[in-house]
Amino acid sequence: MEALRKLDMDYTGLDYNKEFEATFYAWRESHKLAQIDVDMLPDHGLVVLLNSIPMVMAWLFDPSGKICYFDFGVSNPDVREGRDECVELMIDSLELKAKDLGYELVSTYTDIPRLAKRYIDRGWFESKPIMNNLIRVL
Repeated sequence: MEALRKLDMDYTGLDYNKEFEATFYAWRESHKLAQIDVDMLPDHGLVVLLNSIPMVMAWLFDPSGKICYFDFGVSNPDVREGRDECVELMIDSLELKAKDLGYELVSTYTDIPRLAKRYIDRGWFESKPIMNNLIRVL
């Protein structure tokens, strides 16, 4: 597993792989999020570990063109300590991945003010109003 970026000895960003599949489903269930088949997600997933414990994961969606977006982020519901730093590493690493892939604009959405602040503190522009995220598994 290739590390995308390390902040220090404790925090590591890794490319998503199948070993995290059960964790993805458990976290989504715990957060009462719609269950989707992880195989429907794109190849560019990221998992951030703290002391080898999975903390957050998200995906970079890369349609054709120069715009991409982050989505299906989910966090470890059982561990709070260190989560903020892991979210920051996830944002930074996904941005680096998007740049490496040639994208010029990236977007995401959230209705969680604390998470929005993490993006804004990193130079993201906030547009109003926040949209509803509507999905349907076909």
